[in-house]
Amino acid sequence: SASASAQLQRSFNLMDEPRLTAAPASLFTAGLDGVPFPDQVAMVRQRAALEHQRLSEGLDAAVRAEQEAKRRRRQLAAASETATAHIRQLREEEAAAVEAEDFEAAASLSAALDAAAAAAVEAVEEARDADAAAIAATLARSDAAGQQVC
Repeated sequence: SASASAQLQRSFNLMDEPRLTAAPASLFTAGLDGVPFPDQVAMVRQRAALEHQRLSEGLDAAVRAEQEAKRRRRQLAAASETATAHIRQLREEEAAAVEAEDFEAAASLSAALDAAAAAAVEAVEEARDADAAAIAATLARSDAAGQQVC
């Protein structure tokens, strides 16, 4: 009954136990009708501990996913900087070859420059995907943390 459930909630002091916001109180009190009060308290504490463990594991997994996404994002940013420096170097070499009228070398450098630029565009797209993954992982971690109040 509702009054028995309310009494159980008032009597059950959660101040020294993890406080959960993800699960309704009915999750912890369901099926306790006719069970002696001390057993009810033990069952509710056990259910609360299991729910806390589930939420903690979810939060840990979300934190790991966020860290991996951020690591990948940093890795791609470094690769993008390297590609940009390589493109800059190829442009300088191409300009020097044209100035020296070494058109064969300039053509070769131009082809290398086109390939490097295409790789850089692909890296930028991967970096955008990594940014989106990092944002999604951060939001998932935030949601997991919001479900748990200790």
